[in-house]
Amino acid sequence: MLSPEESTELADILFPKVTESITDIEATFPPRIASFVTRIAPSPTGFLHIGALYMTLINVQLTHQNNGVFFLRIEDTDDKRETETGVSDILSWLARFGVHIDEGAIWENMTEIGNYGPYTQSKRSQYYHIFAKHLVQKWLAYPCFLNESETEEIRNSQSAIGKAPGIYGNYSPWRNESFENITARIASGIPYVLRLHAPGIVGARIHVVDEIRGKLEMDDNFLDIVLLKKNGIPTYHFAHIVDDHLMGTTHVIRAEEWLPSLPLHYQIFKSFGITPPKYAHTAQLMKIDGGNKRKLSKRKDPEANVTYFFEAGYPINAIKNYLCGLLDSGFEEWKLTHMDTPYSDYTFDFARMPKSWALFDLKKLDSVSNIYLSHLSNTDLFEEMSTWAKEYNPEFYAKMNVQKELAFKAISIQRGTDRDPKKFTKLSDVVNYLKPFLKDTFATLKQSRSEIVLPVEASLVKKIIADYASSYSDNQSGDEWLTWMREQAAKFQFARDSAEFKAWGCIGKFWDFAMIIRVAIAGSTQSPDLYEMMQVLGKEEVVKRLGEFGVELI
Repeated sequence: MLSPEESTELADILFPKVTESITDIEATFPPRIASFVTRIAPSPTGFLHIGALYMTLINVQLTHQNNGVFFLRIEDTDDKRETETGVSDILSWLARFGVHIDEGAIWENMTEIGNYGPYTQSKRSQYYHIFAKHLVQKWLAYPCFLNESETEEIRNSQSAIGKAPGIYGNYSPWRNESFENITARIASGIPYVLRLHAPGIVGARIHVVDEIRGKLEMDDNFLDIVLLKKNGIPTYHFAHIVDDHLMGTTHVIRAEEWLPSLPLHYQIFKSFGITPPKYAHTAQLMKIDGGNKRKLSKRKDPEANVTYFFEAGYPINAIKNYLCGLLDSGFEEWKLTHMDTPYSDYTFDFARMPKSWALFDLKKLDSVSNIYLSHLSNTDLFEEMSTWAKEYNPEFYAKMNVQKELAFKAISIQRGTDRDPKKFTKLSDVVNYLKPFLKDTFATLKQSRSEIVLPVEASLVKKIIADYASSYSDNQSGDEWLTWMREQAAKFQFARDSAEFKAWGCIGKFWDFAMIIRVAIAGSTQSPDLYEMMQVLGKEEVVKRLGEFGVELI
């Protein structure tokens, strides 16, 4: 162990440019007035994980419902993972989800707003070195010159005798080395990392407090973890503690995967004599795979990336509603009775948040999305569908836009009525739904409709089609049309109803007759309500399609 004089001298050797103390740098930031200050701190990797959005929503909501401050910090110290557009991508995604940021790098030109910056870690190295120098001065951190092979050798020896693996206690040859040997290595230019001088007591237990789980007893940290890498860049464990202290963070709300690190983070805060913020660890997003649950994987699961949901056509508000339902057990029931109220009006509570894993289920998301879309007005639904198509299916959008009025009438069929089929689950459903309505898309259906197997021979189908075309009127009500259809069916010896089908010999049921008309009009055996569809298309288009189908049957 170094003497206080040696520790101070070593700190000056390691950090010759650092002249300020922690107290000096703390004085440059104004005290926080808000009692609830949170942040998100994504890495600019060009990939926004759905879990990051999950965390963002709960952070921003809890902050704003407590009249607090929510800020964005960019953790860009890993340049190997950083992408050129990473930061702008983050800002774009957050804006798309309507996330309001109070402080941070929130403008397109990366101009920061707030008094606690820089809000980008790569610009904060001076702060990390000030805090690191303080630890060396107190001999709570030390330079370690172990190379990879030496570290591996130590781990192998530990494994051979059943010891906990890692660099700690007597397994760390540099934590108790002499001042002369340490400074000689530094003078020789041998690379080193800066390690935490941890207690090194394996099996020691401490109590920690989690805002969601309450008081917990956990294994204390005994590892001399790396604080600064060989290039002087801090690790997450060290950087976030320095940043959260200087930025006045009061609550760190993060994923459950960080819970095992909480004793370590308490330990680092204690080494500075700083009171840690309150920590809350949300339930991990998991999925069922082959009967087992596992974390959502960037490599295995396309739904881990938020762009998957945009491309698939899930509306932004439906995604937010679903995630909020995972975050708070009371949200889903509240939302069903407050459909016109934004999620931000709901009061989230740590007490209602799950303590174990949260199942991310696409089928459940489909249900939430269906409920959301079903509640929209026809105008709002059409606008959202058009916006989605314009960005993700521009070719279809062009066709849809040419017949905009017809497309609007088509998606409005039966919506809000007692017969509303609640047919839309995603905005992308508009593509297949409108195919039988739009001229350009119906043309592709016409190419294959003559191949559909019909219940009677083609010669009879032609007669049915010709008779229907000559006698069809679009001035009938739905009930009047249905009665007329049944009489048309009977004319060609199809049963008008099930009872009639059983009572006398006929060539088919009423629905067989209706399917013939449906195939001619919609180009498929399935379509929206046939009467409503023909009303939207208009008599001229209906008769035209019937005539073309009759020609195809020759």
